Amino acid sequence: MRRIDSIKPYVEAAAAVIGILGVGFLVWQVFVLNSQTQSLKEQVRQAYRNDTFSKSLELDKLILDKPIEYRMAVAAGKGPELMKKGETSPEKLAKTQTLAVYIADFFDYILELYPVEDYPELAPSNKVPHDNSYAGYLAWSNTIRSTFQNKSLLCETLIQNRDNYGSGFTSRLRSATVCPGL
Repeated sequence: MRRIDSIKPYVEAAAAVIGILGVGFLVWQVFVLNSQTQSLKEQVRQAYRNDTFSKSLELDKLILDKPIEYRMAVAAGKGPELMKKGETSPEKLAKTQTLAVYIADFFDYILELYPVEDYPELAPSNKVPHDNSYAGYLAWSNTIRSTFQNKSLLCETLIQNRDNYGSGFTSRLRSATVCPGL
């Protein structure tokens, strides 16, 4: 028993050192995991930005490849009048409506990147956070406001197909009084 009593302080000291090293290792592991999580979050954000940029270029190219009358009909306030007169062929009307659906789909996709819980309204708004992502959201909000003109074919198409779009998209346009009747 005496021998055990003489070894006991050394065993306790060794256990304490091992315990302290274990806690230190766990703290280091938490730090490493947090660092990796932040890195992954930034990679996901960058992937979203790259995808959005790519889709934006596709949309720009698609719109630029169309004759001016299509672009005017889709976004201008006189669009439905330009396309629904007897002088417009059913083929032109179908192409214009397809372009309108594509543009509405694009902006629905863009707003999905900004959760409605964090961005309940189009910017500028007191309900929109003013953080690093606000500048991008402000730019997209302004683009949406200028693209969806009242009485445009784009608005008509969106109103007719509102059930095909996310409620976050339509509710934000509705609260911003973009496309009245939505």
